[in-house]
Amino acid sequence: MTAEKNIWAFSDVDDMLIATVRKAPIDGSHPAAVDDKGVVCGWLTPKQSRFLEMFRGQVNMVLTTARTSKGVSQLNLPVSGYAIVSFGGVIRRPDGSAEPHFRALMVAQCVQVKPGLRELLALIESTCKQRGINARARVVSDDGLDLFLSAKHNE
Repeated sequence: MTAEKNIWAFSDVDDMLIATVRKAPIDGSHPAAVDDKGVVCGWLTPKQSRFLEMFRGQVNMVLTTARTSKGVSQLNLPVSGYAIVSFGGVIRRPDGSAEPHFRALMVAQCVQVKPGLRELLALIESTCKQRGINARARVVSDDGLDLFLSAKHNE
């Protein structure tokens, strides 16, 4: 990023900058994201391509997403710069490294909430099992930090 660009734009990724599986790709789209198995899970539509091209070199684009750092690394977008990932738990600098000052703040907070996350995970798992709820839950970690709990119904 250069000092001349003083406009900053923050944008979500899924179903904003790329079309995900829920919004099937349209003609002229090309792959923009893959999952952990290498399967395409996001497409850049012609409109989204034009939108991003409009800002290239003029605007500092900051990706904001629930995706983890790994998920963001699996994107193929014409964007480079900062990224706020894992629901705001990690800030990635343009070189891909974690922003050190923010990470230090998060380390302190994550140490405090880790026991609560594990306790809540156990409660959700036992409740789902007792009630026959077809769901999965996990503590999501990024950059070595346990950040949040994800619970999803399997259907």
